[in-house]
Amino acid sequence: MSKILRVLNAVRSLEIGISLSIQQYKLLTPSVLIGRLINAHQHLLALRISEYLGMNQ
Repeated sequence: MSKILRVLNAVRSLEIGISLSIQQYKLLTPSVLIGRLINAHQHLLALRISEYLGMNQ
């Protein structure tokens, strides 16, 4: 749960501007969120979140 909150806080920042609830995040899946970050040209944040969640393994 704490990992989810850290990810949500990172994407809620003013620079990113993706406002999601925990329920929306669970329905969206982390892969889709990473895709949205990439489409928003937030490549570094997408990389860091995917590494933090262990998606690169």
